[in-house]
Amino acid sequence: MLLETPKSYSPSSLSQFTSCPLAFRYSYIERRERKPQYAATKGSIIHRALELLFENDPEQRDHVQAKRSLEMAFKEYESISDLVDLNLSENELKELINSSSLLIDKYFQIENPKRTNTIGLELKLEAEIDGITLRGIIDRLDIDDNGDLIVIDYKTGSVPYKQMENSKMDSMHIYSLLCLENFGKLPAQIQLIYLSKPVIILGTPSEHSIKSIANKSKAIATAVKIAVDNVDFRPKVSRLCDWCSFQELCPAKGGMIPK
Repeated sequence: MLLETPKSYSPSSLSQFTSCPLAFRYSYIERRERKPQYAATKGSIIHRALELLFENDPEQRDHVQAKRSLEMAFKEYESISDLVDLNLSENELKELINSSSLLIDKYFQIENPKRTNTIGLELKLEAEIDGITLRGIIDRLDIDDNGDLIVIDYKTGSVPYKQMENSKMDSMHIYSLLCLENFGKLPAQIQLIYLSKPVIILGTPSEHSIKSIANKSKAIATAVKIAVDNVDFRPKVSRLCDWCSFQELCPAKGGMIPK
């Protein structure tokens, strides 16, 4: 099978190659369809609800409007395969709606959306860095009273342990790098908002962190090219395997790599 090196890399694709090169091949090179995941679909619906909330003027971003936004998000997903293909029973769907509503409640424990100065939602950015193209979608971009940028990323899963937290921060530093390349300005702060806790994990981008993530991204992209040239994408067994869509095609799980 002839494989081609990806033309660009997102934080999630870079992370995927690090966690399992074979899963990366199936997801980002062969573009195989992934099975819908309950947690991922829930996260997408919550992200959409918050996006809809922030499309309103600040004075309208109250709790009532947030619940309306959640209803609108579920309405949109009624015909989207991510939700449809989960084949949820009526009770399971109610549980999904109720648990999603609870996360929206918890969001209001973290911040008051009426007080944020938001300048970007689901913001798509791209830039060429050291010969590779990086891209990303920022959940929310704010500007504070000093005119400084703040990058916000919503998380609907559990708060990660330290190693995973560092991995999540890598993504945020890529977003910061993209802001610098596109706006000529490094964000003053990055925020990971974990709705389940709820808690905000803060980070401060710096010249060192930006240079470090640029070098790391280039190193991963170089490793991808080597893997493509040699058609050598090996599976990496971890607890993430339990949620992988490609177990039937994985030698580590008794499957076979297609020729």
